[in-house]
Amino acid sequence: MAAPRQSPSEALKRLRSALGQPPPGALAKLQREDIDDLTDAIERSRREHSEALSSALDNAFDQVPRLFRSAVRRIVTW
Repeated sequence: MAAPRQSPSEALKRLRSALGQPPPGALAKLQREDIDDLTDAIERSRREHSEALSSALDNAFDQVPRLFRSAVRRIVTW
């Protein structure tokens, strides 16, 4: 989902937030729309990755006997 129209500096701030660190300086030369597209792609990728990891973890817990699942879940997700 694209962010509302914003200035190039706001787009770079949003990109920085998505990356969790300052973006490479060369990205400041991109058009605002390109920065927005890149940020959207990064956010989507991270969201999908998180969902895939969560699903994999749930599938892994299915291999643990029910009696031990809550204890194992606390240990693994600690």
